[in-house]
Amino acid sequence: TAPEVLHPKSAFADVGSFETTFVTQRNALKHALQSGEIVVDQRMHPHPLFGEMTITDWLNFLIGHAQRHLDQMKEIVAN
Repeated sequence: TAPEVLHPKSAFADVGSFETTFVTQRNALKHALQSGEIVVDQRMHPHPLFGEMTITDWLNFLIGHAQRHLDQMKEIVAN
């Protein structure tokens, strides 16, 4: 179970609004990486469960983490 601070802040009314938000946030992340706003280096940043992680660790973790949430949404929609 995630800490309260990481619980969803709102619900999406439909799949389209989720998709729009997801793509917008993904593009913002890409831009921040390409522009250097997010610096990929060896500085450590805390994860609430896994402890200290580098930005590279976080980016690799993000792929699987996002996939897990997508799978959770598919499970909810299927029921």
